[in-house]
Amino acid sequence: MPFYQGLPRITTLLLVSTVLTACGGSGGSSGNATSFSDAAVIATGAFNSAGSASGAVELIDLNRTPLHSSGGYFPVPSSDISVNTHGPHYYRIGRFQFDTVQKVDIGNPGAAEWEFSTLEAGDQASSNPHNLVFVSDTKAYLLRYGSTHAWIVNPSATRESDFKIGELDLSHYNGGDNTVPNMTSGVIVGDRLFVVLQRLNADFSRGNPPYVAVFDVHTDTEIDTGTGTGLPGIQLQSLNPSGIAYHPEVGVLVQGVGDYGFPLNGGIDHINPDTYAMTQLIDDTADTGAISGMALRDADTAYFISYAGWGDNHVFRFNPLTGEVATDAPVAGALHRNIAALAFSPGGQLWIADATDNDHGIRVVDPATDAEQAFVPTALPPLSLSFITSE
Repeated sequence: MPFYQGLPRITTLLLVSTVLTACGGSGGSSGNATSFSDAAVIATGAFNSAGSASGAVELIDLNRTPLHSSGGYFPVPSSDISVNTHGPHYYRIGRFQFDTVQKVDIGNPGAAEWEFSTLEAGDQASSNPHNLVFVSDTKAYLLRYGSTHAWIVNPSATRESDFKIGELDLSHYNGGDNTVPNMTSGVIVGDRLFVVLQRLNADFSRGNPPYVAVFDVHTDTEIDTGTGTGLPGIQLQSLNPSGIAYHPEVGVLVQGVGDYGFPLNGGIDHINPDTYAMTQLIDDTADTGAISGMALRDADTAYFISYAGWGDNHVFRFNPLTGEVATDAPVAGALHRNIAALAFSPGGQLWIADATDNDHGIRVVDPATDAEQAFVPTALPPLSLSFITSE
């Protein structure tokens, strides 16, 4: 199944006992539990030589020079975790067979405000939550990859019974022999929610056309986009999509990795958020490799992860308006690396989550020159990252 937002399983050999000792117990990193106001929040994880997994959250203070990773907070025996941020909080999402969301105030990073289950009463299978998409402090959508229903939740709830406040039914997108639509990521555009649906077969092979479903965030009703495909959503061309991004001068971009290059059937699709028209902006080729991740800053600046093989990734700049790819000028610091994720910092720098064995951390790149400005080692390989800023 898709792992680490579409990337294969990271197998860095690190000892769980070492990580847990360094973290100071389950309450977070007692030696590093200082207050933050502007920070990068990084989900990290790995497997040890015995096949056991470990994961934790690491924090980088954006106001400290040089940059330094503190962590890890809230160590767990799972590496299938991710993070989302909203306001002064981050939310650690425990995915397959973990099935929890944990809320932490960045001003008090050593103590969780709550940790709630993402399972319905009587659920037999993992809900496998993938992302939280925020409308406000009191409303967000929890995308449950292993379920037919997304949850509408109140992130400000203090009791678990008040967390879920509704749901979105996506069961009509179940694909082929699969019983779930594989909702994986989403973005808010104005008063609409765009949700990426992979629609894989039960064995996680690609074969059913992926879709983006659109909902009105005021009424939580699905919008018929009128694209004439038999389903109300927008059919995509690039298979196995995992990432979605929006910029008002660009529109909506959806990244699909396809079959990791065997064959090349992914790419980056463009959706006009006003007309719902879809066109493929970038078709993956032997030059681009499979496209396994993406970050969009503005109408001039975007990057994607080029997947040539396991642990053999590059990062390419592309023009989000024309689809032109600078395949002749990959980011030098990210050549032949195990790149797990990309994100732009509040200051506009490209942050690259480099999960390469024995040399993992965050690479900070200046988009003006594509030169690496800093490398910040992390205790465990970084899997996903997001940012909190006080401004």
